[in-house]
Amino acid sequence: MALAAIPSQTQLTSDEVEFLQNLAGLPYVQGDLLYYNAGALTRLAIGSATNVLKVNAGATAPEWGTAGASGANTALSNLASVAINTSLVSDTNATDDLGSAAVKWNNIFGVNLGATGTRFTTGWFTDLTVTNAISASITGTAAVATAVTVADEATDTTCSIVFVTNTTGNLGIKSNANMTFNSNTGVATFASSVLTTTDINGGTVDGTVIGGSSAAAATVTTLIITSFGGNWTNAGRTVADLGIVTTVDINGGTLDGAVIGGASAAAATFTTATANSFVPNSSTIPTNGLYLPAANTLGWAVNSALEVQLTGTALSPGADGGSSLGTTALGWQNLFANTGFVLNIENSDWVATHTAGILTVGTGDLRVTTAGSNAA
Repeated sequence: MALAAIPSQTQLTSDEVEFLQNLAGLPYVQGDLLYYNAGALTRLAIGSATNVLKVNAGATAPEWGTAGASGANTALSNLASVAINTSLVSDTNATDDLGSAAVKWNNIFGVNLGATGTRFTTGWFTDLTVTNAISASITGTAAVATAVTVADEATDTTCSIVFVTNTTGNLGIKSNANMTFNSNTGVATFASSVLTTTDINGGTVDGTVIGGSSAAAATVTTLIITSFGGNWTNAGRTVADLGIVTTVDINGGTLDGAVIGGASAAAATFTTATANSFVPNSSTIPTNGLYLPAANTLGWAVNSALEVQLTGTALSPGADGGSSLGTTALGWQNLFANTGFVLNIENSDWVATHTAGILTVGTGDLRVTTAGSNAA
């Protein structure tokens, strides 16, 4: 192959002249490579289709060779990232590892992760999130299980009843020999039980048929009834000791000879009547006593007239200009008021208002100050 002609006016450097002299005597074809060897250009003929360019064993010159395991490892180890457009496979089935026990991969990202065998024989996950259903079985301990598949069982005669120690949370499932269940008969057996609410629609209690067509007697050592679903008829019977009745509504009969619920009020004489509270329930004014003249208002009537009433915010007389606070003969010892106390006479005709250390009267014409200093 001939070199292109160099224009006659071109001035070459000594290095360029030496380069051209070395190049002029080299025969080469398409694909050949040139490299310096001992100060002169040397030709490396083109290799085959499967060859890779390598450095010889002495690291003195390039050469063509085949890609071995060490060569691939060296190339991958010096790459920041590798884009592979085909499958990455091992040369031998079930032989090579991806990483090692000492040097591990940090993360593996993929669309699917699976094994061709029946299962992973060895594996572990620090935290595994599964978004779809698991079609196979998993052996181990589930930290948090939200649902399990159950079957309608009717043949096991001795089953354990499982429970947890709280209503929510990451809890372990437990069981106890004091609770068993016969799935064949539907009978649950407990060593002991306390039922706060129950509805027994059949069977017997102490030999008494529950829900029978006729009443039957039952002998009970201790019977505690929270409430009756219907009326309790005890006509002609005497209760020797009724005990402590916390809530009672007596709509008839007598109490200390006074008719209960009669058409007219009757007096009852008590040696001592003690109650935690007395709550009137009538809005009709009594002759003397407490009543409810309005909603959320407690009134005290004297001689059939409302004299004093109390709401959630004020204690006031029954009418404007009504009852007095004390008399000329019976006066109150002290009057204590809070910060911001207001004394208002005849609907703001005269007003005295308290502020910190000062009592201002009316519109401020008169102010009570610190004695002797005329300072607030």
